[in-house]
Amino acid sequence: MSQANSTWGTLRIIGELAKLGISVCKSTVDQYRIRRSGTPSPTWKSFLTNEASAIASIDFWTVQQIVEAFPWDSEPKRLLRGNDTIFDPEFSARVKGMNIKKTNTAY
Repeated sequence: MSQANSTWGTLRIIGELAKLGISVCKSTVDQYRIRRSGTPSPTWKSFLTNEASAIASIDFWTVQQIVEAFPWDSEPKRLLRGNDTIFDPEFSARVKGMNIKKTNTAY
C-alpha cells in the first residue's frame, strides 16, 4: 500500500487499512512504510531563489524611485504594493508603462 501510494502518510495508511477491517498500530506502519526521498514540494527558499528576480514589493515609492530602482529594462514582472492613496495615477501609469503587473494588498 505504501509503495503504490507514496504520498500517503502513516495515519492515512492506518485509516485505509481500518476500512478493510485490518487493525495496525502506528509503529508497525512506520516500520514498513516506504519513505519518499527529498522534499515533497519546493521549499520557500527554492521558490524565492527561482522567482526573486521577477518579484518586487514596495511601500511609499515615488515615480522617480521606481524608475531609479529598475533601470535599463531590469524591472520585475510583478509588483506587490499597499492599497494606499499615496500611489497616485501617475505612479500607476508609470508601472503600467514599464510592463509590470501590479498587485495591491488589502491594506
